Amino acid sequence: MKAIKYIFSVIAVLLTITTCNINSMTRTVPDTARVSANAIHPLPDINTNEPVLVWSASVRNIAADSTPAIFYSPHQDDETIGMGASIAEQVRLGRPVFVVLLTNGHNLNMLTFLQSLSDHASMQDVADARNNEFIAACKALGADRIYIANGGKGYDEKASLPDLTLRFKTTMIYFSRLFPNAFQHTLSGNCDSFNPNCDKMPAHQAAASAMHELYNAGMITHCILFRAYCYYRNSPKCDRSCNWLKPVNQADKSRRQRAINEYKLVDEKNHRYGLAYWHSVDVLFDNSWDSDYEEVDSMKNDY
Repeated sequence: MKAIKYIFSVIAVLLTITTCNINSMTRTVPDTARVSANAIHPLPDINTNEPVLVWSASVRNIAADSTPAIFYSPHQDDETIGMGASIAEQVRLGRPVFVVLLTNGHNLNMLTFLQSLSDHASMQDVADARNNEFIAACKALGADRIYIANGGKGYDEKASLPDLTLRFKTTMIYFSRLFPNAFQHTLSGNCDSFNPNCDKMPAHQAAASAMHELYNAGMITHCILFRAYCYYRNSPKCDRSCNWLKPVNQADKSRRQRAINEYKLVDEKNHRYGLAYWHSVDVLFDNSWDSDYEEVDSMKNDY
């Protein structure tokens, strides 16, 4: 009987030691952080997939407690035209930089061009070719990680503006939960018109609106908005003055020019067609190339 009691006592001690070891090895999120990220700000109840990491730099270590700078690009080209110098700047300053593509890049004019090269070209070929340009440009800017929203497919712009805003918001919430103190950047789409009629691009508007809603909800705090369509320079009567003409460092300007060259590259064997430059917004790239400033808005000025 004493032997049995002794055995049970030994087992109890061993279980206690094992439990302590497991607890000491497990790092949990503090309760306050968990409540702030999950209870107060739940994810919208829509069907969506998490963003996919499509490329990561292997030569630059990122500390677990680093605060990244995250740039959300509505289209494949917005990150370079509107935010390229600031992406390069954050890299130069040593902060981890993540670029997130929000849409799939479907474009009928680009599809028509690809079909002139091959009858079998599809809209997926357009998306793939544009993604090739986007990834190459982000690498040229020095980004540490490149993501594509919606399970790596990007969202379709055929959705209504409220739906598109909700989907972009979901993507931003995903990253805000992973990196609650991150510096967040996207386009100032609600101020950014592209013609004398003051028309706005829905994807740009949705990105700005999503960030604005999260900012008002207290989900994100460090936000900067950039204008891309200022480089059209044909609609000054439409737009309020930006908050800040941000000077561009020469080294960062050079990186932006390298990224622009990636959008100009034609290499059909590697599915590079220069779609964004030669078949879409060459004037934006050209004016961005020469600019010594970026146009920046605060959250307040964007509405």
